[in-house]
Amino acid sequence: MRKALNALEVVVAIDVFMTETVRLADYVLPAVTQYEKYEATFFNFEFPKNVFHLRRPLLAPPEGPLSEPEIHARLVEAAGVFSDQELEPLRARRVAVAASSRRPFAEATKANPRLGAVTPVVLYRVLGPTLPHGAAAAAALWTAAHRCAALNPAGVRRAGFGEGFEAGERLFDAIVASPSGVVFAHDEYDETWRRVQTDDGRVNLSIPELLGELGRAS
Repeated sequence: MRKALNALEVVVAIDVFMTETVRLADYVLPAVTQYEKYEATFFNFEFPKNVFHLRRPLLAPPEGPLSEPEIHARLVEAAGVFSDQELEPLRARRVAVAASSRRPFAEATKANPRLGAVTPVVLYRVLGPTLPHGAAAAAALWTAAHRCAALNPAGVRRAGFGEGFEAGERLFDAIVASPSGVVFAHDEYDETWRRVQTDDGRVNLSIPELLGELGRAS
């Protein structure tokens, strides 16, 4: 790993501690700890009810370190991927938090390839400031909520979020508003087996690459 990192032209690390990787980096961008920023817990121990937990920060961050979304956004902006003027039409239409005010995000990212390539940053800068509890970092979950509603409509409907575009909106709002987590989908066993995408529809435990490594280890 050291040889690989030393062979790179430049290494940028984002971290909380002075780790071995950070010591090899050319630039170190300090991030706030998990107690000082929004993070997520995604442990599916409640099947068939699938739970997602957006954890709120417990402490105010110190001056200096930034959250990863802020670091990523500043890097994208410094690289000139898009101009601030391109975001103004979206900012002008963010007054409400109803579905009608968020549709432009989807439309704009489809129409402008530059915005579409950095959708999480666009959402962070435009939708993020409108979210309650200072949850700007959760803005990227908007697309995840809609994708979940589109790929698993039955499960999302059984969880009580309805159907269509509005289901994604309700799911996203529930995630942001629920400090103790939310059931985002209620599944059935038959549906889970249909998601196994191997050629024979089975879970294959024989992995040649892994078995070869095990043989060399023994």
